[in-house]
Amino acid sequence: MSHKHVWIPPIKKLDSEILQCLNLTNMYSFSEQDFANLRKSKVKVKIKAAFFVTSLDDVNYYATISETMSFSEVNIFITSASLKNFLTLIEKSFKETTVKIFCLITCIEHRCFELPHIHYFTTDLELYCAQEKINYYWPALDFTETRFFLQKKTDLSRKIQFVPFPAYNSDACQNTSFSAVGETLFETFCAATDLSIIIPHYDNSVNLMAMLKSLSAEISLSQYQIDVILVDDGSPEIDFEKTAKECSIQNFKILRLPRTINRQMGDVSYRAGVARNFGAEHAVSEKLLFLDCDMLIGHELIIEVIRSLGQYDLIMPRRYQLHASVTKKYDEINFTADVNLEGTPYWTNFYNQTNDWDLAKYKWKYVSTYCLAITKNNFYKLGPFSASFVSYGCEDVDLGFKAYKDNLKFHLAHQNIYHLQPQTSRSEYEFDVAKKEKLSLRAFYYLYQVHLDHEIFDALIFGKIELRNSNRKTNGN
Repeated sequence: MSHKHVWIPPIKKLDSEILQCLNLTNMYSFSEQDFANLRKSKVKVKIKAAFFVTSLDDVNYYATISETMSFSEVNIFITSASLKNFLTLIEKSFKETTVKIFCLITCIEHRCFELPHIHYFTTDLELYCAQEKINYYWPALDFTETRFFLQKKTDLSRKIQFVPFPAYNSDACQNTSFSAVGETLFETFCAATDLSIIIPHYDNSVNLMAMLKSLSAEISLSQYQIDVILVDDGSPEIDFEKTAKECSIQNFKILRLPRTINRQMGDVSYRAGVARNFGAEHAVSEKLLFLDCDMLIGHELIIEVIRSLGQYDLIMPRRYQLHASVTKKYDEINFTADVNLEGTPYWTNFYNQTNDWDLAKYKWKYVSTYCLAITKNNFYKLGPFSASFVSYGCEDVDLGFKAYKDNLKFHLAHQNIYHLQPQTSRSEYEFDVAKKEKLSLRAFYYLYQVHLDHEIFDALIFGKIELRNSNRKTNGN
């Protein structure tokens, strides 16, 4: 039987130096009711517990929990300063339990005293992961006894690699209401529309302007009333007044979410989903179209979305990558000459092999907000986008998985859209395959941990682990 590894934070969670160092400030705190549920359960499980000791109260608290729960093993994380003060008490309090002690030291700090039974480590948790081969990391979930044992029952043979959860980022983890932090930079009055197009943007002004000018022309051809909501995600120094004048969109609103610091691609202050939520709050229409800021769409897609949304619950078109030199408007694109079919093989294979998206295996994993239509009612029933995804990827797949579980109907639109080639500096993974794989896998693990559903593991994680293990054997590692 596989052990399950449960993290339990100290009593004064926010004051914990060790939690800040370990980059685990989002970890889940068990309630007394959670422990009561486990104690009452007739199902016996082996659980490894991880305790973070910062005070005398922590030691006593954890000792009581350990005695009550009969953990198979206790791992105690502690700073070197606290270790000096509490080592004797720890050994006395946990003498009936298998205990491993892990002492945090900084790179410039000398070990206060070397003891053979103490495991020393720096802020890099990979050292600990390599030693312990953790099966499972329990993040900030809605813990229930049913979900715990369901996951255990379905995943006995699964080896879940440890992925440190990103630290809480005040810029990234916002609530879904933004009245206190967001601002309106530009607005034209619009009482009612047939479709609201929501466009998140961060520091990509060249492609944004090309997209808005093309979109303006296509909206005028659609003969429908459309409102466009641009949500700037705290970009540095962009003239939005000029943007509003040059794009010539009749019903246009520009919103802004300020940032305390500029973000870097691939960091843990990613909040495209949060920006979309902000835009959805200002949407006039009941029909929403989430659109990336470097996409070119045609008026026929706009018409299809307006007419089909309701018959289908999620609508997404086929997206194709343009060659880097192409800067045309939508109606000027020549598919044969301008499209780079080698640029996105994952998506090209999906499009070529899919006649009916609603019948596709793991259909939810293809849900992407590069261009995704959904009714406002369904959007808020399923979501909105979770603010917990603070690094690149999966906040849209998360929405898609919930739509799949709710039996909503998926549809690939008949019209294509085109992706303007971004600059390397604008790519979350800098067009580096290995970096993209690392970022994606981290997001996949978190998505799995949120839902605890074996389909997510099988569809997104299992094959990548097998491939990685195979490569390691091939390389002799």
